[in-house]
Amino acid sequence: MSENVPSLSDAEVLNRDVCVYALDDGHLTAVSGVVTQARGGDFTLRTTGTQVLRSGGVAVMRVRTAEGVFRGRVEVGEVGDFVARVRLLEPMRPTERRAHARTDIVVRFLARRLPAGQEGARVARHLSLVPHAAPWITDEIVLSASGMRAALPGEWHVGDRAEIRLHVPGPAGGNHLVLRGEVVRGLADEDPRDVALRFLDLDPATRLELVDIVDRARLADFLELES
Repeated sequence: MSENVPSLSDAEVLNRDVCVYALDDGHLTAVSGVVTQARGGDFTLRTTGTQVLRSGGVAVMRVRTAEGVFRGRVEVGEVGDFVARVRLLEPMRPTERRAHARTDIVVRFLARRLPAGQEGARVARHLSLVPHAAPWITDEIVLSASGMRAALPGEWHVGDRAEIRLHVPGPAGGNHLVLRGEVVRGLADEDPRDVALRFLDLDPATRLELVDIVDRARLADFLELES
């Protein structure tokens, strides 16, 4: 690392817990570890878990310090059994402090209003099990593990409940989810379709899948914008 000077000193990173995130053919790899050596932006990590980084790839490293959580792009060097070496490509920057990370993402979805008396009905998790005659909508939405913001067909009011069939394009056909949500606020007085939904009764597996979708999209954006 020559002209790129890390924003954190070696002492601030040494012995800190880190997590390195990488995208490999659309699949998210997350490797946790501890920084055992730090020298001018070159780090040696003692890693844990079963996932392994790919040597030569570009990833994002997050480190928690006394000043907060920082992140930056790294190039992955030598990878061995429970050890990895990475080189910082840019100054590390503070991360945002939202409780629920969110991202803008292009998806295909169907939406229908839940009739009175069906708000509590259990919905099938996979799209193929719930046929729907309405046309698909392809649009950019704001997605998080707790809800979404989108322009829904029809007119919506706070308290209305909807069933959303969501397809996120990606490897192996992408992610197919069926979700229920409640309208918590309108976003534009001139367009009552533009609403924010809070997801209801998410099971742990679905919540983790949403987290993974958001993380993949955010990581892809970060790698592209900073390249």
